Amino acid sequence: MYKDKKTLQPVSQMSPTKPHVSVIIVNWNGERFLKPCLDSLFRQHYKSFDVYMIDNASTDGSVKFVEKRYASKVKSGKLKLVRNDKNYGFAEGNNIGIRRALENPRVKYIATLNADTVVDEEWLGKLVLAAERDGKIGMCQGKILLMDKKRIDSTGLLFYRSATWWDRGEDEKDARQYDSKRKIFGVCAAAALYKRKMLEDTAVGGEFFDSGFFGYCEDIDLSVRGRLRGWWAVYEPGAIVYHHRGGTTGPETKFQVYHAQRNNLMFIFKVLPSSFITKNLPLICLSQLGGIVVYARRRRLLVFLKAKLGAVRRLGKMLSKRKKIFKKGTKIDLNKAVEKALLPPVSAAPSLS
Repeated sequence: MYKDKKTLQPVSQMSPTKPHVSVIIVNWNGERFLKPCLDSLFRQHYKSFDVYMIDNASTDGSVKFVEKRYASKVKSGKLKLVRNDKNYGFAEGNNIGIRRALENPRVKYIATLNADTVVDEEWLGKLVLAAERDGKIGMCQGKILLMDKKRIDSTGLLFYRSATWWDRGEDEKDARQYDSKRKIFGVCAAAALYKRKMLEDTAVGGEFFDSGFFGYCEDIDLSVRGRLRGWWAVYEPGAIVYHHRGGTTGPETKFQVYHAQRNNLMFIFKVLPSSFITKNLPLICLSQLGGIVVYARRRRLLVFLKAKLGAVRRLGKMLSKRKKIFKKGTKIDLNKAVEKALLPPVSAAPSLS
């Protein structure tokens, strides 16, 4: 069970009404994944939800496919299609969907779901049940497995004193070693549930995910902001998702390396408390410098260096956002919330999530 379980409400004390959830799916040229993803979503036992598919100007026929196959869902309003005029990326694509969804006062939760996933029929209900156990829970995720259904993709985000993070259990064989409900540091936005109150509490300039990130690192950024404001993140192993991992973006590209490594440094500038940076500066510097070795070996060193320069060029924007974040105040000492280990596992490359 979760730590601090004395503060959690038993199921019998929860509201008898089912909280409404809006599921946000951002799609860009992922037509081949949409049928298994949406079919699994519409088979959910939990029925109090609607779906926003945010299409980032796909050119592969994604919109026409959805309009034809799910015409009845679109007509009933169960599935809402939003056609963007360009590719706004994962972060702003989700923001567009979240803003639309929150126009409905009934919406209590927002779920983000990658288009290249398939969800178990109990996925959404299990997440809502977990999130409803305590008012302090702002984020929740389940067990995300790879499509072989044998290996783990993520069971939550771990955060380290080196200002790096790692998906708990990534690439391990699933032997039920992560089948206990517990608090975690943060959630992976590939398949996560966020409480409306937390999103509104942590928004910066009307943004929930940082649109400046485009894609990559946006979920750890939001997780840290949520934790700093006192919200909990929890893991529910019964909420199972299968993920292609990189299905719509493909293997590691220069684009991915650039945005992940740029955003990693922008994240440090923007959201980490001064007390955390001061205490852990040697480890943070070591981690950043270590990337030189990693990406030199991958023949991506020039991209890596351009990424860090890109982050420095955006320092002013990050400091402006930082001011707004810390003006709200913080409710925890981040140094006490991170992993006891100084660094992620030796096998862990700098995260692209």
